[in-house]
Amino acid sequence: MWLTEACGDDPHEEDLFKIGQIDICRDQCNSEERSRCKAKHQDSASEKEKFLKKALKRCIARCGDNDDICLQLCRAMNTPPSH
Repeated sequence: MWLTEACGDDPHEEDLFKIGQIDICRDQCNSEERSRCKAKHQDSASEKEKFLKKALKRCIARCGDNDDICLQLCRAMNTPPSH
């Protein structure tokens, strides 16, 4: 179960306020999870790479197909460093 599920289901497209609340909650959960994983696996490059790839997939799934800025931000925040 993703931590972001604790934020609730996706609201109706017309409810922009609720969409904003859910997005903020999910972003915060993803950020907290990324910080926990980095701290837990600070000495393991392979574990860091695994959790960053998972975070990238979650982030891209939230962006949808037509939001280039969102996709760029996802890649910037969650792409594992090159070796």
